[in-house]
Amino acid sequence: MALIKDYAEHFDSLDDAKARELTEKAINLETQRIDVLKKYVPQFGKVLSAKRVARFVQIETQINRLIDVQLASEIPLVP
Repeated sequence: MALIKDYAEHFDSLDDAKARELTEKAINLETQRIDVLKKYVPQFGKVLSAKRVARFVQIETQINRLIDVQLASEIPLVP
């Protein structure tokens, strides 16, 4: 949410430096999302079958993509 708010606050005055900063933050958020999966998948694998873990990862990924699509439909592209 902080990234979206930051983008909205600077939308009309977005320069290259701010665009670069926001892009880096967006990529870092995606990296953190993957890092959480990488951290917990092995732990889930200790108590669940590989197929159940794979299903969990699929569902988690699909939910995140649905959220991303919803956000993308409401956030204008960089001018």
